[in-house]
Amino acid sequence: MFVPYCAVPSTGFTVFTSKDTTQGRLTFTEVGTNNGNGFNTTTGEFTCSLAGSYVFSLTLLKSPSTEYASCKIFKDTTFLGKVLLSTPTADGWFPMSVTVYVHLKVGDKVFLDHCAGSTSGDPGSSFTGYLLHMDYM
Repeated sequence: MFVPYCAVPSTGFTVFTSKDTTQGRLTFTEVGTNNGNGFNTTTGEFTCSLAGSYVFSLTLLKSPSTEYASCKIFKDTTFLGKVLLSTPTADGWFPMSVTVYVHLKVGDKVFLDHCAGSTSGDPGSSFTGYLLHMDYM
């Protein structure tokens, strides 16, 4: 079935940190874009509203006040990917990133959790997700 480009719905987001974070679930307060309003800044979750194939990318900026930083991407309870950076000294700013490709159903949630170490919030860390291909019937 042919669907004209302008008629294809889209959803996606880019969010940034505005404060240093250290442990647990990573949330974001600065919104660059939130097409479809799927990203919730309070919970740090993206909720799928259009089934299809998605790309998610996480970039963390390790704070100079710590020797390591890490974070995992989850789809509901399924582990999708991880960033981990360890440096011998705490000096310097270090970026790290991971990109994952995943199929989502309506209602699936994608979020960042099990984060440890310290990341910068100046804003240097970002999380992006977008629909690459929508499922068609």
